[in-house]
Amino acid sequence: MLKMIKILKNKNELFDVIKNNNKLVIDFFADWCQPCQMQGPILEKIAQNSSFYFYKININSLDNPTLQKFNVNAIPTIIVLKKGKEVNHFVGLTSEETLLNVLK
Repeated sequence: MLKMIKILKNKNELFDVIKNNNKLVIDFFADWCQPCQMQGPILEKIAQNSSFYFYKININSLDNPTLQKFNVNAIPTIIVLKKGKEVNHFVGLTSEETLLNVLK
């Protein structure tokens, strides 16, 4: 069965996912962002063989306090969380190799 990256619709879904999952990768993106479009296939490939759960959320669906809470100042921003705590934070297009090293 293929693992899919789930798209979150709002901050309530985002906080529920963080609360209920131990190992997460969250991609903050926007549809108009070219680097975000390039990041998507990299994340989809990694998600297939990872023990982490992968989620995407469009920054246009979030308010400024939520973006500030996660320190999202540019996109794409990828945050890796374990047990609700941020363990890695990437800004800009991030390579497959870099992400694989972090998700071991």
